[in-house]
Amino acid sequence: MSAKWNLKDLFKSDEDLKLKLEILKKDALSFRENYENNLKKSDIFGEIIQKYEQILEDLTLVMTYAFLCFAGDTSKGSFYASCEKECKEIEENLLF
Repeated sequence: MSAKWNLKDLFKSDEDLKLKLEILKKDALSFRENYENNLKKSDIFGEIIQKYEQILEDLTLVMTYAFLCFAGDTSKGSFYASCEKECKEIEENLLF
């Protein structure tokens, strides 16, 4: 008998994960628009770092969910690859 992880604490479904990715895309783009070239003169640097950390933490949850889905069923390689690609694209908006 094989055990199956209950991943509902991370995301209730793949659709919830997709919704989170859409939110993260918007958050990361907004982060870039608001803070690129504005970090030196910002008096709210601590707040900026917290926003950055939250986006990274949420990306980690996405990738943890995707990896555990794949580990439980290796036929879900395309799902894992798709999540990884989207997360990398989101992270690109955090690198400036």
